[in-house]
Amino acid sequence: MRSFLGSPNEVADALVLQRRNDATTQSILASAEAWSKRLASAAASETRPFVRSLISRIVVRTARVDVRLDKQALQSALLGVGRSNTSPRAGLCDGFFTLKLNARLKRCGREMRLVLPANSRGEIPSRPAQSLIKAVVRAHDWYRRTIRGELTGSRSIARTTGLDERYVNRIFQFAFLAPDIVESILDGRQPAKMTLENFRIHLPIEWAAQRQLLGFSVD
Repeated sequence: MRSFLGSPNEVADALVLQRRNDATTQSILASAEAWSKRLASAAASETRPFVRSLISRIVVRTARVDVRLDKQALQSALLGVGRSNTSPRAGLCDGFFTLKLNARLKRCGREMRLVLPANSRGEIPSRPAQSLIKAVVRAHDWYRRTIRGELTGSRSIARTTGLDERYVNRIFQFAFLAPDIVESILDGRQPAKMTLENFRIHLPIEWAAQRQLLGFSVD
């Protein structure tokens, strides 16, 4: 959506803007560009109503995802008016158009994730893995409590939390991940192969070695 709105040609083609007066066309294109930038920087909670108002249907296929958008809703949203203030499908050849994104479902450990190619349009982040985020939160909490002297090690953590000590040792490694790896996990941009199962092995303390082991690109 961000990539589409940031392309004046695609927006113009989708809404058949060549049939409109220049003032309206420029207003729509300027608004589309502004929304593209907002989608890139604003919190999802702020932009979700806008995005949901445009989407008519999403179809997940074998190797791609089709997002069907309502032209009239898009036109009205970009002009800053309600649907009731415009004639139905005014100046539009048909009511919908589809954005197509190459993607595939892939099993990653015990989870199914929607994996996008590295060069996919808009560089849309993958869906955050809640299991990894939970592990990051737990590990940093245990680390802080250990530093404060509330806990004394994996056995103490296991006894306090009721968790298996081997599981505690595996999760505690998340407290020592490179900052950029943690940021990728929180944003949902970690490599597709990076799952909780990866942490059954010993994680190196060197950040460069972590990136290589977990599938991050290494310069």
